Amino acid sequence: MMIVLAEKIGDKMKKNVWILNHYATGQFYDKGGRHFWISEQLKKRGYAPVVFGASYLRTDENKVDLEGKKFKVKKTGIGVPLIVVKVCSEKDGGIHRIKNMMDYYRNVQCAAKKYAEKYGKPDIIYASSVHPLALIAGEKLAKKYHVPCICEVRDLWPETMVLMGIWKKNMLTNMMYMGERWIYKKADALVFTMEGAAEYIKSRKWDKASGGPIDLNKIYHINNGVDLKRFMENVEKYSLNDDDLAEDGKFIVNYTGSIRAANSVDELVGAAQQLKELHNERVKILIWGTGNYVENLCELIRDSGLNNIKYKGMVKKAMIPSVLSQGDVNVYTFRDGGTKYGIDLNKCFEYLASGKPLIGNDDTLFSVIRKYDCGIEKKMNARELGEAIDKISNMPVEEYERLCKNASMAAEDYDFSVLTAKLIDIIEQL
Repeated sequence: MMIVLAEKIGDKMKKNVWILNHYATGQFYDKGGRHFWISEQLKKRGYAPVVFGASYLRTDENKVDLEGKKFKVKKTGIGVPLIVVKVCSEKDGGIHRIKNMMDYYRNVQCAAKKYAEKYGKPDIIYASSVHPLALIAGEKLAKKYHVPCICEVRDLWPETMVLMGIWKKNMLTNMMYMGERWIYKKADALVFTMEGAAEYIKSRKWDKASGGPIDLNKIYHINNGVDLKRFMENVEKYSLNDDDLAEDGKFIVNYTGSIRAANSVDELVGAAQQLKELHNERVKILIWGTGNYVENLCELIRDSGLNNIKYKGMVKKAMIPSVLSQGDVNVYTFRDGGTKYGIDLNKCFEYLASGKPLIGNDDTLFSVIRKYDCGIEKKMNARELGEAIDKISNMPVEEYERLCKNASMAAEDYDFSVLTAKLIDIIEQL
């Protein structure tokens, strides 16, 4: 394949930006996702990104065959080298997921060494978490090649899990907090996808003003977002014809994405029940996605006997824009505490791009919905969630259209062309 090396632009040199993201491989197969879009934008703006992802794409059926090698360089449609690193199967999680993370940590360093020997070293490392080991690997590679390291934090480990009550504070989580602090201290720059990162650092007393080692001036916020141009193209290119979406006289509420315990999708069943009690026959709630809570969700819907809520299954990512554009309002739910320091759920920005109002059932201190006045966002029980849906479904047309317009305007601020420009500002400062 053609490998993109450093090339001259005028009297300047392209910077080789190595992006480490465990789950980036799936983004290149889906042709969408944070680091797919960022690497595409970086390349357009004269940089030379190289992406390191893992071989296992969350299911054994979708793993990448490396033919016994520890890594393989793959061609991509956007001309960005994708280095697929060997990892074991996650299976059902637990110890297998930990092994999967450890494999990425070890093998990405091996792959990076071999790649550098053949094609040259990076000018900057951009390591992104779903797990902290990717950040540690990035910092080790940056030290090896004497280049800056940007650590991107997309999940607060273990804080988010503690806030949601999934993990308890104990010796293990205390050790994880210590590791998190060490990672943040070592990074040359910290990019958080949640807006309240500085408040989180201060709450831990890790900032210099509190006697800690972390300079708040090296903390930046670049939220998740959406490729608006591709979103609009996909509305037409991958149109979904669906009887439920097209049902006459119905006000369609869409939920898309992960269906896991942390997403609290069971609240949508309770909301559907409340809508029945309010005698709102117009609303139909459609749930699209997959996850380990699907069976529980389907059982709840079946046992409820409700006909105003339906699990629709999974659709290809490219069809999500069509789904959302045919609905009337988009909703997300989240377990208590999980969004305290800000919203960075991918679905939120696709929701905005659809130009439809949003309902967010969460307790965040940093609200995109409230900031842009494009819907309703607060922590609600199932009854209150149903009432919020009922309220928007019965709004005067002028008020509803105002929320739609505000959502579309918000989406422009979260387009990946805008977000990548913010990243480039950080790169050029280091």
